[in-house]
Amino acid sequence: MKVWGVMIGVIFSVAGVVEDAIPYPHATLSAQNPPPQLASPLQSVALSDDSVEIGDRFDLRLELRLRPDEVAFFPDSLAAPGIEPFDAVAWGAETQADGSIVLTISYPLLAYQTGPVLVPDFDAFVAPRAEALVAGYADDGELVGSWDAFRAAPARVPSARLLGVPPRQVMVATVLGLDDITTQITPRPPADLSGGNRDWLSTLLLAVFGVLLSGIAVSSTRDWMRYRARVPPPPPPTPKERALAALAEVEASGMHADGRLRVFYSDWSEAVRRYVESFQTAWGPAWTSTELMTDLQGPRRSAAVERSVGPEEIAGVMRTAEEVKFGGVRPDPEAALGHLQRARGWIEGSDPGGPAAGAPTSSAPRTPVSEEGSP
Repeated sequence: MKVWGVMIGVIFSVAGVVEDAIPYPHATLSAQNPPPQLASPLQSVALSDDSVEIGDRFDLRLELRLRPDEVAFFPDSLAAPGIEPFDAVAWGAETQADGSIVLTISYPLLAYQTGPVLVPDFDAFVAPRAEALVAGYADDGELVGSWDAFRAAPARVPSARLLGVPPRQVMVATVLGLDDITTQITPRPPADLSGGNRDWLSTLLLAVFGVLLSGIAVSSTRDWMRYRARVPPPPPPTPKERALAALAEVEASGMHADGRLRVFYSDWSEAVRRYVESFQTAWGPAWTSTELMTDLQGPRRSAAVERSVGPEEIAGVMRTAEEVKFGGVRPDPEAALGHLQRARGWIEGSDPGGPAAGAPTSSAPRTPVSEEGSP
């Protein structure tokens, strides 16, 4: 009987264990269908480069998938020991075929510490646009709201979901060579700036440019002093001075005494003609001496001629000059010299007051008459 009792007890013990091992049907269904959970909007987090040199730019890039009725909130910049923001955050959006929006966020950063540098973790948020509009944190149609306003009072958007962005590590290499690192670079002492360890190329260039600048300064100073000490040129001679100088030269030539009377009278009468032209520019070389003297005495003479002394006096000696040049008149040396002196006296006593403007008026134009052999 005891044996049967033991066997019955063992049977019931085994039955209890089997019952505990087999679940009930409703418990199995519950394990196979867990309660649904919302997928995280944070799609990816990555660095543009895993290894950079000190001072180089690199980017931390995020991707958020938003529903059409959602707004994202994230910091405007990132800073941590060893890194600093290169610029403000930049972002772009792309609409997907299912109506969702992929928001690509990029933080430009700079590393100023060598070795492994940790880009810190930070928080971003996704909230319904309706709540963000009511709180005044975003405008209608915007995908990104104001981070400063949200951070000041996040409780005004109660449905906002927290997205933890994990940290990322970047390796920052130095720009120095291995030899520079092992020798422990130190600044040069002041003695090296003027000693044998100086940069001789820079010293040579400095000396060359110093000599050039000194030469330019000396040359400019010399030219300036020469300009200040210059003597202004004398004024050009007046028509009267030119005529008197020409007469003096003819008289000194002695042509009236050695029989060259035609050349003698031609030269001094030419000087008188050039002087008379200063009275009236219309009386040029195309006019003969006879026509010129006729105009001097006639109504065609200008106001400058009116101011001259005795136009009839010069007309007489000029006619004599014409008779000597083109006729057979040959005065003696004393008379020839007297004619030149009378012409000189007329020029010295005249007062043209400068050339008169304009040509003498006439009722009818006339063609100047040329004389054979006239200058």
